[in-house]
Amino acid sequence: MKIECQILKIGSKGWQKGKVQIEVNFNLNSWEAQTSIKFCPDELPEQKSPLDDIRQSEEYKKLLENN
Repeated sequence: MKIECQILKIGSKGWQKGKVQIEVNFNLNSWEAQTSIKFCPDELPEQKSPLDDIRQSEEYKKLLENN
C-alpha cells in the first residue's frame, strides 16, 4: 500500500512530496509480524557532480574565456 505524503527532511529547504510504502508480513507459525516503512520521493534529489566545484573555479572560467 502506498499513501501520498510530504516529509520534512533534516537539512533540506522544505517539504518533499512523495509516497509512503507500508508493508506488513505476518508469520502464522511464530505469530510474529514484521513491518517496513519506505519513503518514495516523487522527484529524485539533484545529484551534485564532482566537477561542479571545478566548473565554479576562477581558473576554469579563465580557461573557457581563452578558448
